[in-house]
Amino acid sequence: MATVPQQQGLPFVVEPVSSQQVQLWAAYAGQVLTQPGFSLVSSAFDALWWQAAASDCYQKASGLLGFDASSVVFYLDMIVNELRNAMESWARVVSLMGECQGQWIEDAMQQVQRSLDLRQAAASQVAIWCDTYQLALPESTQALFAEMQSEGF
Repeated sequence: MATVPQQQGLPFVVEPVSSQQVQLWAAYAGQVLTQPGFSLVSSAFDALWWQAAASDCYQKASGLLGFDASSVVFYLDMIVNELRNAMESWARVVSLMGECQGQWIEDAMQQVQRSLDLRQAAASQVAIWCDTYQLALPESTQALFAEMQSEGF
């Protein structure tokens, strides 16, 4: 078990889901009367669930700084995975909204980008930590790097 020197924190932040965002999507849910609308709402709340899970893992990883490197890497890789799921759910919301305009489509599109950016930041930290502490690159991070390589990043 490699002990991590005490650090200030991780160079990115996975914020908890805000009550404003939940209220935004609850307001949309209150207008839904059709199966496609319920699918969209389901995907939005699924994305929020994955974002909350990523935030929980971020808190766990942050709490382990100064202790066990392999546990920090484990939680960072979980963030990579959970943000992939959040990003896919938000992308499904965007797809289901089609030509819709307004605050909901804007929020969903922002969340897709935010999830992508945080996912890449977390994966970069996984790579750094694995290199520093001679740990194997975990599965979710490997998958992201393979995906990025196939897309020409």
